[in-house]
Amino acid sequence: MMPKYMNMNVADLKIMEDQIVAMDRISDLPDFIIHHIMSYLSTLEATQMCVLSKRWNHLQTSFPILYFDQIYFEEEDLATGREERSFCMSIDKFIQFVDASLLRFCEAKVSMEKFRLSMKVFDVEGVASLLDKWIELAVANEVKELDLNVQTTDNRVHSLPGTMVEELDLNVRTNKDRMYTLPGTLFSAKFVTTLKLSGCNLEMSSAYTTMRFHSLKKLVLNAVHIDEQMVSKFISECPLLEDLFLGLCWHCKRILVSHAPKLKTLTVNGSSSSFCDSDLIVHDIESIEIVARSLEQCTLIDVDRSSAIDMVGCADLKYFNLTGVNILVQEFHKLISKFPLLEKLIVNCCVLESISLSSNRLKELQILHCSRLRVIDIDVPSLLTFSYVFYGNPASSINVPYPCSWKVGFSPGCQRYGDLIWLDSIKKFLKLPYEIDELSTSISIQDMESFNLDKFKKNSPSLPREVRNLTIAVGAVHPSNYAGLLDCLLWICYPRILSMKPYAGQSSIEFIMWLYEKMMKRDAKCCNGHRIKCWHHYLKDFKIESFVPLKDPKPLHMDNLMVALPNFPQGTIRFRLDWCFSEHIDEA
Repeated sequence: MMPKYMNMNVADLKIMEDQIVAMDRISDLPDFIIHHIMSYLSTLEATQMCVLSKRWNHLQTSFPILYFDQIYFEEEDLATGREERSFCMSIDKFIQFVDASLLRFCEAKVSMEKFRLSMKVFDVEGVASLLDKWIELAVANEVKELDLNVQTTDNRVHSLPGTMVEELDLNVRTNKDRMYTLPGTLFSAKFVTTLKLSGCNLEMSSAYTTMRFHSLKKLVLNAVHIDEQMVSKFISECPLLEDLFLGLCWHCKRILVSHAPKLKTLTVNGSSSSFCDSDLIVHDIESIEIVARSLEQCTLIDVDRSSAIDMVGCADLKYFNLTGVNILVQEFHKLISKFPLLEKLIVNCCVLESISLSSNRLKELQILHCSRLRVIDIDVPSLLTFSYVFYGNPASSINVPYPCSWKVGFSPGCQRYGDLIWLDSIKKFLKLPYEIDELSTSISIQDMESFNLDKFKKNSPSLPREVRNLTIAVGAVHPSNYAGLLDCLLWICYPRILSMKPYAGQSSIEFIMWLYEKMMKRDAKCCNGHRIKCWHHYLKDFKIESFVPLKDPKPLHMDNLMVALPNFPQGTIRFRLDWCFSEHIDEA
């Protein structure tokens, strides 16, 4: 077939040429502006732009942000780890590409902003010299943020977890005896501002006797083989250190954070499930001692109950997050009392049975998934936001005497949505004398057949609670459960905004579309003989508010949104509901 442009006349070709010239005006911008535009593009997008423009292709060589990810060199069947030979070939191609690209960049003689390398290898020793060379080139080119992700594997190929791109990240996810040992050159990287090491062997050695991290502000040690002496050396010899992350540091049982005059943010994560294979030995943290007067934010995650926590030197702390820390009631209150300036507190501790707080500074409190919690007593006049999320039954006693914004989340836990006793406990909980701004729940119900609205109304005859926003994470719901689930939720509360987050693909979408049709064509002929009627009688108006994409929080407003919903990216669809209640309903 003859190409379409062969049938064009001279005038048409001239118009086409003018359009192409207009489209390529962006290539006339100065080099530094094009480089800035490139920094917002993914590796794939930047490569596509380079194909379209010769100038962009030329500037790619000197682009100071270098990302290399081996996943783009793998064939689809490699995800199963079936072909060791093909896997080795992909590594060889990837190594050649990285080596050539780095050498071309060095010839441009410009400073390197970021360097990210993500790869998997069978034998660390076989590529150690190349890794050393690439790190030395990055350091020689004054790299500021270096991100290397190197994972050793046996005859299987693991899926590589995502890493933050604005960091230095050496990630060797393997047995500790086969971890990659960093070259001494790295520790003289005086221009590096962010350093992330994961999966490396960092035991104290003669190669690491001197550190010259004069610019280092953020340090992340994650799933590394390191001793206490080396941790102390990092902290004491990085004078500008502001942000420190310690996660799963094998052979470091006693964590001491001191002599860090500028440290503002500290995270200690003892979790093992996210970072290691089952054959790795995990050493529990025995003690945590923090002496840092400048510290403003501290997060402790998955620290065992037996660990001693001493934070007496952190009186200026403003943010404290205890997640998965199995701390007892007396220890918890003793620890919190050390922070008189605390403004935000997050508590996620499954063994806590009561929380009693008194503060004149605390502005935000989050109590999340404390499964044994029965008593909450908060004497905090300054509190602006109180978030309470629970599985199963809520705390039996809650006292928050000062007005603030409430955000509540609940899910059945061991119960089912059709469990009338549990539903009644939720409804009674929501009758607390506080205005609830946000109410959220997740649903993935396979069996609502046991739910009976008439029985629920009889057990709990009061009018549902009004809330500003009800957010529902929608999982897989069988069509036979649609009506029961909707009746159940709308006998618990009446939301002004209903936000639906589908996360089970087509099943979630079908439920949301059914809900929309049901709301639009509601029938108010039922339960006329009842004093308090179901939601059909009180819903005055129902309309689509917006769609908020997950990756772009800017709401979209458009006609026929429900028609386009199946083709939308992941996000939240919001509906607005207007209710009208009889002024003379007498709630028993």
